[in-house]
Order: sequence, then structure tokens, then C-alpha cells
Amino acid sequence: MAQTGATELLLGVDGGGSKTVACVADRSGHVLGTGRAGGSNFQVVGEDCAAEAIRLAIARALERADAKPTSIVAAGYGLCGADRPADFDTCRRFIRE
Repeated sequence: MAQTGATELLLGVDGGGSKTVACVADRSGHVLGTGRAGGSNFQVVGEDCAAEAIRLAIARALERADAKPTSIVAAGYGLCGADRPADFDTCRRFIRE
């Protein structure tokens, strides 16, 4: 899918135990690109592998959307393995970039 001139994009990431899916959309909700990678449950694969899976899924979605990371104005993450405040702190640390 190609970007349709949108400059402000939204990012959604669904990080699970078996796969990670990222979706880039414009503000009207039109999906411009999606990307997939391996699992990103940090409690199973570790923080480094989880971060890499998320990074790769996002990079693939951006590539398919013909967009740059600087175009993302908002992002939402749903990550498997994040149940307690300490888990959320861990996830924030490795997705911050």
C-alpha cells in the first residue's frame, strides 16, 4: 500500500507471544501499511528480542506505507506479558525508541 500524501500518521502495534503486527494509518483510519515479525512477549523472548520484533514490524509497516518514522504522531501498543506496573515500566523502556 502506498502513502496517499498523509503527513500525520497513526501507529498501532499488537505484540503477542507468537507474532507482532504493526499497522500504520492516516488520521481517517485508512490503513497504509502493515508489518509482521516474531513474538514480542518480553517475558518469553527477553527484552532485546521483544524490542527487535517490535522494531521490525514497525519498519515493515512504514516501508509498505512509504512513510518515515517522523510522520507518526500517535502510537498505541497492546503487548502480551504486560500485566503489572513493573511490566508496563519494562515495556515503556524498550519501546521508547
